[in-house]
Amino acid sequence: MTSPQTGLILITASFPFDKGEEFIEPEIDYLAAVFDSVLVLPLSYSHSSVQTRTLPKNFTVVLPDEKFLRSSWRSTLLRFATQHPLRSMRIAATGLKHLPNTAQAAAEFRFSLSSALFYSAFTANLANALQPETRYTIYAYWFHTQASVGKHIHAEYGYPFISRGHRGDIYDHQSPINYLPGRTEILRSLDHLYAVSDQGRDYLRSRYPSYAERIDTARLGVSAARNAGNPSLKPHKVVSCSRVVPVKRLPLLIDAVAELQARGIELHWVHLGGGSPEATEELSRYAERHLTPDSYTLAGDLSNTELRDWYASNPATVFVNVSASEGVPVSIMEALAQGLPVIATDVGGTSELIKTETGMFGGLLTANPTASEVADRIEALFSLTDDAFTAAVQGSVSHWQGAWSSDTNFRAFAALLERSAR
Repeated sequence: MTSPQTGLILITASFPFDKGEEFIEPEIDYLAAVFDSVLVLPLSYSHSSVQTRTLPKNFTVVLPDEKFLRSSWRSTLLRFATQHPLRSMRIAATGLKHLPNTAQAAAEFRFSLSSALFYSAFTANLANALQPETRYTIYAYWFHTQASVGKHIHAEYGYPFISRGHRGDIYDHQSPINYLPGRTEILRSLDHLYAVSDQGRDYLRSRYPSYAERIDTARLGVSAARNAGNPSLKPHKVVSCSRVVPVKRLPLLIDAVAELQARGIELHWVHLGGGSPEATEELSRYAERHLTPDSYTLAGDLSNTELRDWYASNPATVFVNVSASEGVPVSIMEALAQGLPVIATDVGGTSELIKTETGMFGGLLTANPTASEVADRIEALFSLTDDAFTAAVQGSVSHWQGAWSSDTNFRAFAALLERSAR
């Protein structure tokens, strides 16, 4: 007797379309290897979306119904209310349960409604894509709208249901109203929720103790670097990599670099990553006002391949991240794989990326350091002997090998997902 086929329903924000969710890319080959078929539901798809990633042959993208894509939000809402009056009443009741806190009530109502609308948009095309005699697992990449849509699919088909959790979809304080809707309802349906950090896992367990046994850690990872171990103590080159957005606190890093220059220390700062035209222009003006000419480079957006090529051919001294909030930064994992010593703020799961026990440089800062404190740590690294710097480089590579290798982490997670389908 042949074994039943196994399938995965992967729910994303936009992947494989447009920009964002680049960190899904290293995982898909491992999913393709263990599942006979993978259906991808990109919730934010629109007619203007452009596919920017190539998928394995056994991946199929399931798109929303054309009626949903052509309709305004208002007409979609009216059609849904007409076709599903009882469900609409239950959604309204979900929000009312949180009164008199109007902000939470509104958040719950909007979240429940948008999740139901998204599910209804994909219902017909998903049903057509599902293959008989195939055992599916639902995999929501985010513990937010994606997981809420997964909850609806689970209720309809009874498939095993697993979600990841990262940062903005885990921590309530990341929300403007200090509250994330739909948590308990999703957890009630989930077989398992995997945070990408131990810190995130522990936070979720403390917030939802009734579901603690369903919450564990499953780390992300990156593949081996080209030319790993190539960092160089001199000339002093400071590298950062992120979107140009306020939470990354790039002006703080510029202030630290400016202070080092005021101390008479020669260095060059390179920032890899872009943002909106307004944000990048503002950052450029700030750097121009505070740093000496020709002492910095704003490289703009790079694809993951371009980023890894840059690291391989541009030996640097240190990677710095002064973000105010993180999940577990993939940018730091890339730096570790290359062998770069890391200096970073103690936010989210970042502390799990800096382990002095492996010989890494002690680069963990407080969550809210001053520019002087950042400068002091960078200067301490610059002051290492050649032998001590070489040991720090090897310490970074060793920690990547032991905890953040994509081959290890994604292979194990794909196998875990596949077992749930059997």
